[in-house]
Amino acid sequence: MQERKISSRDQAYASAAVALIKKKLTSNIHRKTIEVKLTFDDVTIDFKAPGKTMEVILQSLELMAEGKPVEVKSSEDWLTAEDIASEIGISRYHVVKLIEQGILPSELHGKRNKVKRVDLNAYILKEANVTRQTLQILEEQISLLKRD
Repeated sequence: MQERKISSRDQAYASAAVALIKKKLTSNIHRKTIEVKLTFDDVTIDFKAPGKTMEVILQSLELMAEGKPVEVKSSEDWLTAEDIASEIGISRYHVVKLIEQGILPSELHGKRNKVKRVDLNAYILKEANVTRQTLQILEEQISLLKRD
């Protein structure tokens, strides 16, 4: 699958939108709905969205502003071991082991175990937190060793 490039024009639009949405989110922190009016060249986009939705839009626009492609996927998607392996860069065998050990919850769909995207995302976040904590511990140990 070929990654779609973000044009410099789209990056500039995304950058401008990020600045405006951040300003709206900080100035309307207690409002349930945020209203944004974006104008680029001769196009005006006027929309309202709940604060949480606006935060998701903001995250996508921040990535686009950096030139990174964005793909929106449903959290209700069901993924095979092959899908997961390809998406997070581990072997299919390792994914199957995670499923067998109950680390990745799955359901049988036909003859295949499948994992909900939301469960995969939770696993990824948990692993990222473990990695972050491990790095903090190592940094603390290094600083202690440097003192001695």
